[in-house]
Amino acid sequence: MGTMGQSWGRVVALALGLFTPVASAQPAEPAVAFAPTRRGANRWEGSLAVLSLDGAIASGPYGAPVALSLYAAVGPRVWLGRGFQLRGALSLSRSFADDDSTTVRPETRLHDPSVALWFHGIPSFADFHPAVAVGMVFPLSDESQARTLLLGTSVTAQLAWWRRLASVTLFARASVGWGHRFYEYTTPGVRSLPSMRATCFGGGGSSCSDQISGVPSITDYLFAALTFAPRWRYFSPGISFQLDRAVTASFAPVGVSRPAADLYFTTFATWIEVIPTPPLSVILSYSLSRPVLDADGSYGNPFWAPYQFPVVGLALAVRLDELFAVALGEPLGPGGVVRW
Repeated sequence: MGTMGQSWGRVVALALGLFTPVASAQPAEPAVAFAPTRRGANRWEGSLAVLSLDGAIASGPYGAPVALSLYAAVGPRVWLGRGFQLRGALSLSRSFADDDSTTVRPETRLHDPSVALWFHGIPSFADFHPAVAVGMVFPLSDESQARTLLLGTSVTAQLAWWRRLASVTLFARASVGWGHRFYEYTTPGVRSLPSMRATCFGGGGSSCSDQISGVPSITDYLFAALTFAPRWRYFSPGISFQLDRAVTASFAPVGVSRPAADLYFTTFATWIEVIPTPPLSVILSYSLSRPVLDADGSYGNPFWAPYQFPVVGLALAVRLDELFAVALGEPLGPGGVVRW
């Protein structure tokens, strides 16, 4: 009977936690909640579940319709003890409008799931909290299977910083990483017949059937990212910028004049998060991912480009870690939807 009473008490605590004001749940000292020596006091720390509706706000270069898609993702994080943390990520999207990345409308697409092992046991200093990770990406999406991807690997180093000033929690995160992808072939496959491919010009020669389009796959990539996301009561605005360098596979093209070369991309994002309760939040965001160079070879605008599909999204996020923290009476962490 005592066990049954404790179970019902936990359920009631979870329900009441959904309606606890954010101001009363702010931690007195964020470092206490996020010290690596906690070793799993909150084993779901950092976990997220997100549902968003995304729409491109500018058409493509050939007047393609504005894309609209529904996106759902879950990112569990489990503490293993001694500073180790296991993270996962799985997402789905459903497109409701024609765009360049789908052949069927509407189409539900599974994105590549990933898993990473993080180590947070590195000593902190001056409110800075370092961490390192190794990860893997599994090729379950149609895109990765078309590229004949076998496995993706990555190594990441991260430095997070946060500080509590009155009712505001300042939070910043910098990270760098390198990833390597293993393929069966150096060039991707396509769904169309060889005679219908642009590089074949109706001929269907050996270069088309063997090398397909002649566009090499990306084997290595390096990235550097910086994020700033303070939190004040019911609000957490944020801004993020990332630079990627993609290294393509090298091979001897047959009948194709396009050489392999490194590619550079930027991703800019900004958002405002409204937090009516600690576990739940509504996020309005804007993001743009694009090549560094425009078609004429000049440097492009990383914040706005009408032909690069800028995206506006409206999302509902559930921070699973805060849901359990409220139920267990533990302090909340820094920042908003951005995880450390």
